[in-house]
Amino acid sequence: MSDCAGFIIQEREAVWMDHNNILMIEDDPAIREGVRILLEGEGYHVEEAENGRMGLEKLTAKGYAPVVKGMWWMQGEAEVTNSANANAYAELLSDLIDDLRADLTRISGSDLSGMPFVLGKIYRNPDPQYTQFAYIDTVRAAQQKVADEKFNVFPVDCTGLKQQD
Repeated sequence: MSDCAGFIIQEREAVWMDHNNILMIEDDPAIREGVRILLEGEGYHVEEAENGRMGLEKLTAKGYAPVVKGMWWMQGEAEVTNSANANAYAELLSDLIDDLRADLTRISGSDLSGMPFVLGKIYRNPDPQYTQFAYIDTVRAAQQKVADEKFNVFPVDCTGLKQQD
């Protein structure tokens, strides 16, 4: 068996790539269809799975031995407009990381309790149209707090990076 050529996990979706073959893991059928259409238009052969377990099963059935090396997480936009959500963010993010590591350990059979978790800190946009995000500093501070307190959590400040809406 060989290892995966590439495995990228983002928020709720994952993509495995090997040459022109892509396995997309996404729970929303509309998103799966839209991304599949775009990728096929670029010449890729796309297979789909609606969750991580199904994706791993498909990879294993093809003779691959998938290895999860880490996770990238970019989220927090919904929490910046509400005080209660912003103030609960650190605890919920910490629980999410613990739960993901435990679930992936159980599913993969490998110890992923210290799996690297790269955390994209929410974008601080200076444009006045984004002033409704009153709790952005609260969420950013919560993201940094979790990164400071948890093992192998690495924050990446996305402020100033090109944004795609």
